[in-house]
Amino acid sequence: MMKHWNGTIIGPNNTPFEGRIYALQIECGEDYPNVPPSLKFRTRVSLPCVRDNGGVDPRALPVTANWTRKNTIEDCLNAIYIMMSHPSSRRLQQPPDGDMFE
Repeated sequence: MMKHWNGTIIGPNNTPFEGRIYALQIECGEDYPNVPPSLKFRTRVSLPCVRDNGGVDPRALPVTANWTRKNTIEDCLNAIYIMMSHPSSRRLQQPPDGDMFE
């Protein structure tokens, strides 16, 4: 079973994320797809669903909070992209481009 994945999100146009490339680590546990994957940003980003260590709080991201077996890793990445595009995210101060979590 393929458990460890790398994901990439390109920041949406006309947002503070525009032109930036965000790297994520994605881990699918033994119970995937019955339970959501674990998501962790490698690239620093300021979003309501991202913890201080880069981990994505599954309760703060709608797709993982309401996970069903039909959901996919692609749905997770799209949900983060949509959150980046949301007007409330435009006010968040972003770390310098290229800054990484340890």
